[in-house]
Amino acid sequence: MRKDGALNCSSGTRVWSNNYDTVVHCGCWNPLSEEVVMGFNSGSIQVLNEHGNIIHEREIFPVSVMKVAFSPIRECDQKWTLALCSALDVVVFANTYYEIEPFTYQSVDPIHKMEWSNDGTMLAIICASNRITIISYRGDIMHTFTAPISKIPLTAFTWAHDDNTVIIAAGGSIAVGRVIRDVPLLSQLVTYQLWVNSGRNANKVDQLTLPTREKNSLKELDHHVIQCRVPKVSEIPKAICKPTEWRWYCTIVPVPRKCYHYMLCVGMFILSF
Repeated sequence: MRKDGALNCSSGTRVWSNNYDTVVHCGCWNPLSEEVVMGFNSGSIQVLNEHGNIIHEREIFPVSVMKVAFSPIRECDQKWTLALCSALDVVVFANTYYEIEPFTYQSVDPIHKMEWSNDGTMLAIICASNRITIISYRGDIMHTFTAPISKIPLTAFTWAHDDNTVIIAAGGSIAVGRVIRDVPLLSQLVTYQLWVNSGRNANKVDQLTLPTREKNSLKELDHHVIQCRVPKVSEIPKAICKPTEWRWYCTIVPVPRKCYHYMLCVGMFILSF
């Protein structure tokens, strides 16, 4: 969605455009890419089909609708959930365009971003203070924590590895967290704390008087979710201008209209999952 009210497709072609008497703060496609929901300064939303025709409109908040986010369609009930955030950092859920769920979440900090998990069951609410709250699609608050990064605000958040991992970034710092949906075992908590006390490194675990199973559990915590090769400042010109023994990947981009075809974009750093 552009500032002039135009909606473009992935190839850059203008699909349709509308003029509005109020400010459009946000918008997103539904999971099937059949309709787009837009949030307005008036506190209302509009639902438009792919041709730009209005199919539904209603007021959500007495203040502006600042953010909207659709969940993927869940396998458990074959439904999606729409999360809406107001200018006062109030979050509500809707499972249809016509009814708002009774759940309401009031954030104590300004909300920076909302990100659904890949299975559509968990919503991460990322605040400008580096505070993150995980909420289920039913409205249950599952966990609240502060990202272990001193820099603020958070600039990126994503779910990874079948929603078993979260990756958080702020400036040039990255933090990775493991998601445990159930109550962790006491043995898991003790193992993790021992790993932390060992300097977050299991290189000397064989020197500890522990059973083999516990040693292996400590070594498993050394598995890197993200491996980065970042050149030193003095080596950046060489890494950019001269061939190296490494291959520097940046990202892959799906090729439009070609299923399972991707284009490799070569960058400076490598993030391998």
